[in-house]
Amino acid sequence: TWINIIPYTDHPAGFAVNAIGTDNAILKPNTSGTLYIQYCVDSDKNVVEPDDPPGIPNNCMEKSFTVHKKPTGTLTVTSPISYNTKSTIGWTTNSPTGCVPIAPVVTGANGDTWSGSSGSQSSSLLTSDTLYSLTCAPYPGVLDSKLVDVNTEVIIKANPRRVERGGTAKIDWGTGMETNCSILANGSVVGVPVTGLGSLNNVVINANTTYTIDCPIVDKSVMVEVQGYGQET
Repeated sequence: TWINIIPYTDHPAGFAVNAIGTDNAILKPNTSGTLYIQYCVDSDKNVVEPDDPPGIPNNCMEKSFTVHKKPTGTLTVTSPISYNTKSTIGWTTNSPTGCVPIAPVVTGANGDTWSGSSGSQSSSLLTSDTLYSLTCAPYPGVLDSKLVDVNTEVIIKANPRRVERGGTAKIDWGTGMETNCSILANGSVVGVPVTGLGSLNNVVINANTTYTIDCPIVDKSVMVEVQGYGQET
């Protein structure tokens, strides 16, 4: 048995795929619209009606399918964030009708869920790193995903760690799950109280200085060194 498969989006023009016996035809429409598929069976491998004996027409059937343009989308998140705070989740997609039968959906590993062709929402209070994904049924897979990094540990960092005398450094800190911490420079308080993520910008360094984040349970320190400090010149 010979089967002629004729797919086309502008009925009745199209192209033909010949299949003998059991076979597959992969169709890849490149536009949205209606896809028509015609199946014709003919024992002499010729679907032209005049070639058939009188009274024995081709056996043809036709099916139609709605074709939707493949969706694309972008997801954005505010990250990193402090422990037990919220992230702003934003998303855009290429078309409000690109997802059928429902709109694009954003889901968080923590259970947050929103839908719409685009939007911006505040997450629930986050206490651990959380992955957010943008999907568009019935298309398989994920259009985009982003991880919200939640600061759960007490940290303090300096950049750079080594400067020339009179140079500047940036001191970043995070209080993790603790609150009401203090920032010390060589034992003297320079920031109190602090909770969450923060920084000291353009700090002038004239001598080796140890910066400490002093929290009720945990303390951590980092030193910014001055090149050649303490050496005779």
